[in-house]
Amino acid sequence: KAAEAAAEAAKPHPRELNPHLGGGGGGGSGGAAAGVGDGGASWRLKALKRARERAAREGQSLEEVVAVRHDSVAELAAPRGGRAAHAYAHRHAARDRERARARAAADGGGADAGGE
Repeated sequence: KAAEAAAEAAKPHPRELNPHLGGGGGGGSGGAAAGVGDGGASWRLKALKRARERAAREGQSLEEVVAVRHDSVAELAAPRGGRAAHAYAHRHAARDRERARARAAADGGGADAGGE
């Protein structure tokens, strides 16, 4: 009877939306996060670019514009242990994940062989 209860608890609900949930899994991939991961460097560079454009458009100094939303220009422009990802890095990462899934499916790995 305990084995039946454990098997019932391991089954996901029929309306469960998470395809990775099942078999007692936590729902995640279990591995490292597959992402671009530039640590926000590209975001900071884009924010600095927008601040420069706004300063030129409104005739203010860059420091005045940056002070509204950020600590300082130096804080916004300072590198933080990495470089910014290129403009299409997110597309390349997605393409690489799809290729890995296709490769796993072709090898007969099934749906959960992709790691996600």
